[in-house]
Amino acid sequence: MYFPRLYPDELLYSGIARCRVHLGIGSHKTLLHMLFGDSKVAAITDLPTHLAVLANNTGLDTANVIMHHTLFPLYAPFIPQARRTDLFQAMLAADRSTIGLAGASTAMVKWPEWLRYCPACFEDMAACFGEPYWRRSWQMQGIDVCPEHGCQLLDSPIPFRRAQRHEFHPASPLFLSRNVRASLASEEEIRLAKAATQLLALEEAQSPGYDRWTNLYRYMAAECGARRGRQVRAEVLWEKILASHHRDWLVVNGLLASGEPPPWLLAMFRKHRKGFSALQHLI
Repeated sequence: MYFPRLYPDELLYSGIARCRVHLGIGSHKTLLHMLFGDSKVAAITDLPTHLAVLANNTGLDTANVIMHHTLFPLYAPFIPQARRTDLFQAMLAADRSTIGLAGASTAMVKWPEWLRYCPACFEDMAACFGEPYWRRSWQMQGIDVCPEHGCQLLDSPIPFRRAQRHEFHPASPLFLSRNVRASLASEEEIRLAKAATQLLALEEAQSPGYDRWTNLYRYMAAECGARRGRQVRAEVLWEKILASHHRDWLVVNGLLASGEPPPWLLAMFRKHRKGFSALQHLI
């Protein structure tokens, strides 16, 4: 069956939405039945499922789709290898959930409320490809700027988690408003966005595991003068974070509820017994 070529850094969700437009199909469920043989497939933005069936019907390479067209790379390095493999397999399957395996449902850092976009990228996409699309690098909570143009991302009217869970909505130039202009970002915001882009591009097939993360953070604490014997000096770490990130930004992203320094920061520099979000690691 016809399926459009996925663009660089495009979400699979976006490709499915464009497929409906290209084929002129008005019904979302009709397209889902054609692609998946099931009209009740959920429109999951970050960690989609049913990918083995989709690949059989379209010729897509499942490993390439998962690594380059979903948000799997934002979760995979920070969970144990066995869970990473299980998550990968759940994305292929038609009868499994992915959110719990990724730890997203209980994480401090949640997903964005809306799908987001860069207006400058939309213009570039229209000139280069003839249509805009949803990029992965726009959809990570806490990454608020475009890594290419250095401007603030804008909210679209499309929820990241949809009320009508079977509808795939394409990116559209109609989202652009003549009265709204994206403002320029700070140097730290741009640096964080570029670091997230590097994370999405990682090709590593193995997760480091909790032990290696523990060793890395112990080394980092020693390197920045935040260790006194075996004790971690959380106040030193916190001062460094506040030099780059505003308290208001930390609050908005669920990383500062009460007390400073926050408990999660000290936990990251102790023995890892659970995974932390990509944003916490990038900070």
